[in-house]
Amino acid sequence: MDVLGYQGSIRMLCEHSMVSERMFRYYKVKVPSKQALLALAVSLSMTEQAVEELLCQYGYCLSASIVGDVVVRWHIRQGIGEKKSGKMMLFEINVTLERMGLPLLMTRQL
Repeated sequence: MDVLGYQGSIRMLCEHSMVSERMFRYYKVKVPSKQALLALAVSLSMTEQAVEELLCQYGYCLSASIVGDVVVRWHIRQGIGEKKSGKMMLFEINVTLERMGLPLLMTRQL
């Protein structure tokens, strides 16, 4: 995940992104889901352009026609303007997605 551009140890990256080191290493070997990538990007307070580049690297895109993607994009734009932490944005995104009955980011749903 070189596109993250994170300067620091894997342990610090995992701490900032709220992902275990085991899960991070799994993501490096396997292709992570779009929701997992979005959760990582949001929790690291990445810009909208950086999120697009990260998703593109793994064959995904942030669509303007998928409701969940629109919610994420809107929160990223609002969060950057309001200087919110990535963890707070991730929480707010999940609250919005839950209210709309959509799948949450960084959760496993059955």
